[in-house]
Amino acid sequence: LLKNMVAYFSDKEKSRIEKLDMTMSLSMALDAVAREGESLLFKTSSDLLRWDPSFEEMASFFRDSGIKGALVFRRNTLDWNVCRVRDCFDAGARGYPVGEDGKRDERCFDRRKDPSHPTWALLKAARIVDKMQRDTVIRADTAKRL
Repeated sequence: LLKNMVAYFSDKEKSRIEKLDMTMSLSMALDAVAREGESLLFKTSSDLLRWDPSFEEMASFFRDSGIKGALVFRRNTLDWNVCRVRDCFDAGARGYPVGEDGKRDERCFDRRKDPSHPTWALLKAARIVDKMQRDTVIRADTAKRL
């Protein structure tokens, strides 16, 4: 969070960044945007939230600070998994991206910059159903815990 928001902080605050935990980081970010009369959008993955050891602390901080939250998920988990494969997330656990010729495409997220060469997803059928079921459980668990 702080690496992307460093512009909001003074030089004195920047020197403390390395020593901060997530809730302190969020608190500083909220203070910084409040001084500017702006809002803070905090975006993360439900998967990261679920496995982050500071999740409960962050969830408590959100509630105690009166932060409003919105959970947004793609309803179509197959579509979401195809997108993850095409962007090279999960290091091949779900499959890997291929070009029109069927050969592996290494452009990953950069593929979005060049729509003239479509990228497809070669899915690992034996693993994709398990991944989709796991994703559904993670989403429900995250919604409950927030």
